[in-house]
Amino acid sequence: INIPLTMECKFGTKGQHLQCLLDVNDKGRGIKVENINDFGGPSLTVNRITIKGGNSGTDGDRSYVRDGAGMYIDNSGVNLNNCEINQNEAQYTGGGFYIKGSSKVTINYSTVSANSAMYEDGGGGFYITGSSTLTINYSSVSANSAYETYLGGGFYIKEYSTVTITHS
Repeated sequence: INIPLTMECKFGTKGQHLQCLLDVNDKGRGIKVENINDFGGPSLTVNRITIKGGNSGTDGDRSYVRDGAGMYIDNSGVNLNNCEINQNEAQYTGGGFYIKGSSKVTINYSTVSANSAMYEDGGGGFYITGSSTLTINYSSVSANSAYETYLGGGFYIKEYSTVTITHS
């Protein structure tokens, strides 16, 4: 794989942008990005994709995974533009996103909704740990839930992580 990598839906028959759907249908995580970092910018750019139906309780026939049902991002740079991350369920933490290590994630013009974290530290929409940075611009984060309400239905931020939200 060449870095940086871009995932994108191209134009439809009449020039309109399409929104691609990645429906995991409770069969594992939506996308896992681990240890790919182009320190001059993002390693992965995702454009116009809906990720739904992720479930971090199973990962096919392989070992049991617990965190990050929509996206699991570890020590990587990721940009998301015009995406929807919804209806994902983590068995433990990070229903929509599990962001750890020294990751740098930027989300623009996107929606993160109806994701849930069932146990442990929560973070229905986002679970952010390590020294990660998350920047959200012109986006919506709504109707996410955690098993215990004090564990961050929308966000659970710990350790040295930082979050910046603008125009959202």
